[in-house]
Amino acid sequence: MFRKLLVFLLPLIPSVAAAQMPPGSPYVGMAGGVNLAGSPLSYDGHVQFDTDAGGLGLAALGWAFGNGFRVELEGSYRSNGISNIDTLRVNGRRQPIGLLQNSAPGLNTWAAMVNGAYDIPLANFGLAWPFQPYIGAGVGFAWVDPSDASGVEPAIIHLPDNNTYTGPAAISYGSASAFAYQAIAGASLPISLLPGLEATLEYRFFGTTEANLEDTAVALTTNTINGAIPSGTNHHGTALNDNSVLLGLRYRF
Repeated sequence: MFRKLLVFLLPLIPSVAAAQMPPGSPYVGMAGGVNLAGSPLSYDGHVQFDTDAGGLGLAALGWAFGNGFRVELEGSYRSNGISNIDTLRVNGRRQPIGLLQNSAPGLNTWAAMVNGAYDIPLANFGLAWPFQPYIGAGVGFAWVDPSDASGVEPAIIHLPDNNTYTGPAAISYGSASAFAYQAIAGASLPISLLPGLEATLEYRFFGTTEANLEDTAVALTTNTINGAIPSGTNHHGTALNDNSVLLGLRYRF
C-alpha cells in the first residue's frame, strides 16, 4: 500500500514545486483549530480554572526572506469554556465554587505576537517531499479574560476598622494582560490550483507569564457594615499553558 502511494505521489512532485512562489515575498495566512487550556492554577495556589476543549483562530501577515527564514505579525483569539472554578478554603484544600446557573463562563485570550519561522530545506537532505516542514517561535502580549466567570462561595472578607464578614459571597473575576510566548511546528502543502496558495497543519504551544487576575467578593446579605454591603478584592497571578492543533491557508504574493 505504501509503495502504491509513493507511485501516485512522485509524479506530482514536479508540479507541486512549480506551484510554489519565488522566495523573498510577502504573504498572509489564517488558521483555526482546537485549543486545550488545561487547568490554569494561580501561583499562590488559591484559584484554579478547570476548562473544556475550545477553539482558536488567528491571522498573520509575514515576509519570506528567501533563505528559509520568515517573520510575521500575528493576531489570535482563544476561547475555552470553564467547567469549574476551584478556590482554596480554610481547610487547606481547593473546592469548586457554585457557578451561577445563568452564566456561561469562559477563559478567553487575545494575543498579538511577532513570530520567526524557518522552512527546513528538505533538498539539502536529498528529500523531494511535496510538503514543506517548518519550525518557529514567537513573543508578544496577551489579554486574559475569564469572561462571566462568577459563582458563590464561603468567604472571609476583611473590612476597615477591624471588621470581618464571614459567610456566602458572590465571586467574579476580572481580566489582565501578560507577556506571551509560543513555539510552532508545522508543514505546508502547495495547492496547485492556485499558485502561491498553501494549506498548513500546525501544532502550537502558547504560554504566558502571570496575568494578575482580580477577583471581587460581594457578600450575599442585606446587612451592611459601615453603611455598605461587605466586599473585597484580591489578585491572583495566573499563567496559561495552552496546546493547540490548527489547519489553515497561506497565500504568498
